[in-house]
Amino acid sequence: MVARTLAIVRSCMYDTWAAYDARAVPTQQGAADSVVGRTWARHDQNEGITVNPLSARTFPRPPFAEYISGHSTFSAAGATILRLWTGSDRFGHSVTFPAGSSSIEPGVTPHDPLTLRWDTFSDTADEAGISRRYGGIHFKAGDLTGRAVGTLMVLQAWAKGAGAFNGHRQRGKLAHQESLTPLS
Repeated sequence: MVARTLAIVRSCMYDTWAAYDARAVPTQQGAADSVVGRTWARHDQNEGITVNPLSARTFPRPPFAEYISGHSTFSAAGATILRLWTGSDRFGHSVTFPAGSSSIEPGVTPHDPLTLRWDTFSDTADEAGISRRYGGIHFKAGDLTGRAVGTLMVLQAWAKGAGAFNGHRQRGKLAHQESLTPLS
């Protein structure tokens, strides 16, 4: 049964890639190059200078327009696969970074121990998607559309694969329960 499930997982990821790869037409200019990104600046009271954290000088940006987020697409696909495979969205994992453990700024960040916690697989996908917005790589639409595409592709591939293995293929339609329950 594990081989069957892994075959469906593989199919889900290939279908997700095909959907993501169809993003060839940009929806708008890139997030970091937007007026908001270019003009977001703050005056540093201590230094007496104006800092723009998203300026091209200090913040390398991707040289492309806004597309759906690959991170969001594949993270949502992975979370959906795990939810379907295990029969639950429960993840319950965390990781703690000790104070000063950054490899970029050793001894400086994080200032205090930092714990990241994910109660569900969906939480992990959401965090991966929103990180692209925080980084100035994508707008909200690119993130949320990517998550929706990743989830939809997996639901469709899972239903089709489960139907094929259970002897009743349904062309072009989601099987009711098969799309929401793990294979047994």
